[in-house]
Amino acid sequence: MAKRWCGSSARAHEDGGAERGRFGRFRKFLALAAFALAEAARAASGADAPAPEASAAPENAEFLSLPALDLELLADPSGKEPPPARVGDKIGFKLVNPPEPELRVGPPSGGEPPADQGWSLIDQGLPGASLTLMPIKPGNLAVPSLPVLDRAGKTVARTNPLRLEAQSAIRKEDPKPQEPEPLEPPVSLGIPWLAIALLGLLVLGLLAAGIYALIRWSRKKRPVLPPVPAAPPKPEHEVALAALAELEAAGLPLRGQNKKHYFRISEILKAYLGARFGFDALESTSSEIVRALEERRQLLERQLDQLESLFGLLDRVKFTDHVPEEGEPARVLEEVRRLVNETRRSGSPDAVR
Repeated sequence: MAKRWCGSSARAHEDGGAERGRFGRFRKFLALAAFALAEAARAASGADAPAPEASAAPENAEFLSLPALDLELLADPSGKEPPPARVGDKIGFKLVNPPEPELRVGPPSGGEPPADQGWSLIDQGLPGASLTLMPIKPGNLAVPSLPVLDRAGKTVARTNPLRLEAQSAIRKEDPKPQEPEPLEPPVSLGIPWLAIALLGLLVLGLLAAGIYALIRWSRKKRPVLPPVPAAPPKPEHEVALAALAELEAAGLPLRGQNKKHYFRISEILKAYLGARFGFDALESTSSEIVRALEERRQLLERQLDQLESLFGLLDRVKFTDHVPEEGEPARVLEEVRRLVNETRRSGSPDAVR
């Protein structure tokens, strides 16, 4: 279509000053008069359907005073003749010779809703379209004048009314046009066994690599060390002599602790005899120890007499209030040391006194 301007609208838009006001008022008067005549004719004829241009009835004189722009069907990029419009199709229109770029067509304001007239305005239209309509029922549909907005959303013009012929999307040979199409039957899909097998091998490979890495990491974290050999036990005479030397260094008799000194000598002597000759000497009395050693016949008669004399001196201080003479505690400790050295196992080196 060529660009079509109303003569008075074009002159009113181009003239300025006093002429613009005069022609503007005249244009409004003509629009209102035309609308009044159309309404009177429709009422006189008694027709319910609106006249062909009724869809273009103005909401107010100010809207009708805006410049009117034609809409033309958006051409197919391939150059083919577009097929007849059907219900549900998106139909694109563009403004013919707009006065400024980036104009867009907005929704109608007031009047009958578009859905009641059988069409819908699509916000996200086709590329290059200024207006995209979708018929929602078949027939000759009336599209009234729509506002043309600039980038700021201000109405700067309006579109001329148009008629849109839409065909039904239901086939004529459809035996049940009012029933929806049945659902498609389920489709069986083949199992991709090769892909499943490859995925399984990949999972097994990753699992094996993870186990191998974990084993290597655990071995590096905990190195295997050779067992440390246990130190051989010390001979019983060395243990006894070391304990006697420690008791002598304590100097208990010098502090008046003779009873404690004698108790400690008795424990060291009993522990040595039990370890040396293989019996429980710590839980035995002095007489029981002497009797056990007599039965074993592992000591000389002189050594048994010396041992019995030592136990007598120790028991008298341990179990009575007897106070030993000066120098006696040192002599008793020395006699025990001598007895240990005499009765140590054969082949043991001499102990240092």
